[in-house]
Amino acid sequence: MYPGEQARELKQLSDTRWACRADACQVMQARLPAVLRLLHLPSVEGHGERAIEAGGLLAQLDEHFVARLVIMTALLQKTKSLSTMFQREDQDLSAARNLAAVVIQELQDMRDGQEILDSI
Repeated sequence: MYPGEQARELKQLSDTRWACRADACQVMQARLPAVLRLLHLPSVEGHGERAIEAGGLLAQLDEHFVARLVIMTALLQKTKSLSTMFQREDQDLSAARNLAAVVIQELQDMRDGQEILDSI
């Protein structure tokens, strides 16, 4: 479905690593058409329980899901660098403070602006 592009996979989520969640959201957003197509196959081919499970998942992947996915992807991508910095053993607290201020400003701009709504 994506010829010439590198294969991407959804990874198991980590409870503590927000960077992993950011990556998972980005992959899901980029590959949503393929996921929808894959979930549609069992219902077309009539695979009993798999078709029921796929249909249930498809019902949840509506426009509200897509809107939330776009918002969470943008939010997590903006906070990913800060999360990564805080996990480093040799972190510089002054640099972390400065980065936190930049991320907070970006989040406020995102909240106040139209940018995220335009991407939906």
